[in-house]
Amino acid sequence: MSELLPPATFEVHALDVGREKYGDCVLVRFGDTCVLVDGGHASDFQGQGDTPSIPQQLREAVGGDSPVHVNLLIVTHCHADHIGCLPRMVEAGDLTADVALVADEYLGFGRTFDGAEPDAVDDLSSSALRVLAALREESRVDSSDEALRAFLQDAVTLEQRYTRMLQRLATRGTRVVRYGRDDHSVVEEAFAEVELKILGPSIEQLLTCAELLQREQGGDAAVLARLSDAGTEELASYRALVEERLSDGEPLADRVARGAVINNQSIVVRLGPPGRRVLLTGDLQFARSEVPSIDEEIGDLLERVLADAPYKFVKTAHHTAENGFDIATLEALAPAVVVHTGGSDDPKHPNAKVLAQLRQADAAFKFARTDRNGRVRFDGDSVTVERGRVDDFTPNSSDEPQFNSTSPQEVHVHVDVPSGVSTVHIHVHFGESSEPAAGRTSIAADPPSAPHREELAQGRALPHLMFVTNPSKLERRVGVEATTRAMRLVESAGHTLLRVGSFDEAITALRAHHDVKGVVLLGGYEVLPAKRVDVLSDRLRADRRLDPRDDEDQFIVWSDDPYGDLDGDGLPSVPVSRVPDGGDAATLLGALLGAPVGGAEKFGVRNAARPFANAIWQSIPGQLPLLASRPTEARHIRSANVNASLAYFMLHGSDRDTTRFWGEAGGEVLEAFNAALVPDTFGGVVFTGCCYGALIAQRRALETQGGVADLPADRSIALRFLRAGARAFVGCTGTHYSPGERQLAYGGPMHLAFMRRHLDERLAPAEALFHARGDYLAGIPYVDGDDVFDRAVERKIWSQFTCLGLGW
Repeated sequence: MSELLPPATFEVHALDVGREKYGDCVLVRFGDTCVLVDGGHASDFQGQGDTPSIPQQLREAVGGDSPVHVNLLIVTHCHADHIGCLPRMVEAGDLTADVALVADEYLGFGRTFDGAEPDAVDDLSSSALRVLAALREESRVDSSDEALRAFLQDAVTLEQRYTRMLQRLATRGTRVVRYGRDDHSVVEEAFAEVELKILGPSIEQLLTCAELLQREQGGDAAVLARLSDAGTEELASYRALVEERLSDGEPLADRVARGAVINNQSIVVRLGPPGRRVLLTGDLQFARSEVPSIDEEIGDLLERVLADAPYKFVKTAHHTAENGFDIATLEALAPAVVVHTGGSDDPKHPNAKVLAQLRQADAAFKFARTDRNGRVRFDGDSVTVERGRVDDFTPNSSDEPQFNSTSPQEVHVHVDVPSGVSTVHIHVHFGESSEPAAGRTSIAADPPSAPHREELAQGRALPHLMFVTNPSKLERRVGVEATTRAMRLVESAGHTLLRVGSFDEAITALRAHHDVKGVVLLGGYEVLPAKRVDVLSDRLRADRRLDPRDDEDQFIVWSDDPYGDLDGDGLPSVPVSRVPDGGDAATLLGALLGAPVGGAEKFGVRNAARPFANAIWQSIPGQLPLLASRPTEARHIRSANVNASLAYFMLHGSDRDTTRFWGEAGGEVLEAFNAALVPDTFGGVVFTGCCYGALIAQRRALETQGGVADLPADRSIALRFLRAGARAFVGCTGTHYSPGERQLAYGGPMHLAFMRRHLDERLAPAEALFHARGDYLAGIPYVDGDDVFDRAVERKIWSQFTCLGLGW
C-alpha cells in the first residue's frame, strides 16, 4: 500500500471550528480517497465571525467547487458538536458521499432498535422537551440566557435533522451503514486500499450506553414534568438539573453524565499504512470512562488501538479532556503529530493538566490545536497552521490555583475565594502516599475581611465619562454576574452607561451626547467592534513610489477612534479608552476596580538597539536605570520589581505571540519580558513602543474584512496588566517604528508627547494620549525630505496608538 501512494497525496486537515465550545471536523486524503470525519457545529455552515465556514474550508482542502464529494463520511457519535453542519450541507447539496459510516440514530439518542423512547417523554411540554434534549449535550450552563435559549432550540431539533440527513444521503445514492445495526465489515472491505480499520466500540458497549441513556432520559423526563407543573422556566430547569450534577465543582463535561454515555459510543477508526497511520477516536473516554459497566470493554478497545501503533497522526480524544487519553497512552501511540480539535471560547479544553503533561513529553511529537492555530494541515512530514505557533501548551484559562514551591518540604497554595462562599473543601494528596504524614497537614486560612463597597477606580475622582457596552455580548464573554457588577460599578459612580446592540447604534447614541469628557468602551472587539482603518490617504495609497507591502500591516490597523467622533467630522473629539474583557471576568473587573499604586516610581526595559529610549526614560521621574536587553533578559527580572507608577517597554513585539517582548544583541533575538512577570497587583500606567503591544485580537486588521475573535486573557501582556489593576496600557495595534539614534522621528515624538502630557501636565492616561496624538499630528513631518514611506509611517504612528483600561 505504501508504494501506491506518493507522499504528496497524504494529507490530514483538522478544520477550524470557530469560537464555539467543542467541535470536531477532520478530513483525511490518501491519493484519490477522501474521508471526512464529523462536521463541527451547526453554526459552522455559515462560519463564525471571521472563521471560514466548514464548506469553504473543505472546498479549499479538496481543491474543488461545491458540492464537496468524499468517498467516505463518518459520523462518530450523536453529539451536536460532531453532527454539526453536516445536515445543512447535505440538505443544500454541498456534500455528497459514496459511503457513510454513521452513529445509529436509535442508539445515539437513547432508544432501542425499534425506536421506542421512555413513556415519561410522551407527556412533556415543548419547553421541557427542549431541556431534555439539551441535557444530552456537554454543559452550556455558563452561557448567557440568549445563547442558552438558542442552544436548547438547536438541541431539540438535532435528532430530526440527523435522521433526515441519513434519509437524504440514502435517497441520493450514498450507501449508509449504521454502526451497531448494520454489517460494518462492508466499509472495511470497500476501503481496504487505504487500510481502514474500525476498532470499536463493541456492540455490547453500544447497547449498554444506549440503555443507560434511555434510563437517564426517563428519570429526567419525570423531574422535568414536575418542574413544568410548578411553573419553572426552561432555562432555570436546565441550570437546576445540570448544577445538581455540578455540586462538587467539577465540570459536567468531565464527569459521569449522559454526555459521557454518548461519548463512549464514539466510532474509533484507524486508516493508512504503517508510517502514515491516522487514529481518530471521536470523544471516547479512554482514561476515565465514567461508566463503570463498560470499563472492561473500553480496556479491550484500547488494546486494539495500541496494537496498531505507532501512528503518524493522532487526534486527542474528547477535545483533550482529562478523561480522554492519559499521557502514558499517548506516548505508547508514538505519534509524530498530536492535534487538539475544538473552539476557542472554551476555558476547560484542552485540559490544563493534560497540556502540562504534553509539554513535558513534546520532544517526541509536534502538537497543534485548532482553538489557537485555526486550520491545521499535516502532509506526513510537516505541520502547517493558519495562526499562532505549533507546540503551544498554554491553557485557555488562568483560573487554576497557583502553586509555589519555596522549599523541598513546603508548598504554598494561593486560591482566591469569591465573596459569598462560606465553606471551602481542600483535598490534599502527598506524593505516592494517600495518608497524611505528621506535620504535613497544616492548612492556614486568612480570615475574611469585613465586606467593603466596590468602587470604580479605587474611588478616585473622575470627570463625567460616557461608558458604552453591548450587555448581551458581554454576558457571553464574562457571564451575567460579572457584566452586572461592571455596569453597577459604572452607574453607582454617577457615569452615563449606554447599552447598545450594534456599532451603528453605538455611534448614533454617542453623537447625541456632547457634554462628556471621554468615552470608555466596556468589552473587547467581540463586544464592541474596533474599526479597520487604512491609515493612508487616497493620495498616498495611489502614489506609485510607495509599496504598502513594505509595511507588515500594509498600513491597515485597528482603531477605536470612531467612538470618539462625536461631531461626525471623521476625527475623535474626545479621548476613547477600552476596557477589554479577554473572555475573563477577573480581567474586566480588575481593570475597572483598579489597584493601589505601589512599588517604585518607574520600571523599564528597552531593546539594546533602541538608544533613543534613554531620552524618554529621563523624562520620567525616578532614579532607577532603564534596563537594556541585552544584557537584561526575562529570567533576570523579578515580578516584584515591575510594580511601579509607570512601566515603559521599548522592545520587539509580535502579533503571533503577545505574551512576550524581545530584545536583541548582535543580531540575536532574546526574550526580555513575558506575561508571567506581570505582578498580581499593579496600579500604575504602562506605555509600550512594542509592535502589537496593545493588540487584543487574534488577528491583525490586515488579515480580516469582518469580525475578529479576541485574545484570551492569558495570551496577552496587556490583558495581564489590566487584570492586575493597571490604570491604563498604552500601545500600538500594529507594527511600531523606532527612530534609532534620531530621537525626533517616527515613534519617538509620540513617546515624548505622552510623557509630557501625562507626567508634566498630570493628565489622565486616556486624555494624555488624546492630546499627545494631536501634538504628533501637528508636528508632521518629523523626517526631512519627500520620502513617501516616511509620510506613511508617520500617519500610522498617529493612527494606531490606543489606550486600554479605564484610562482615567
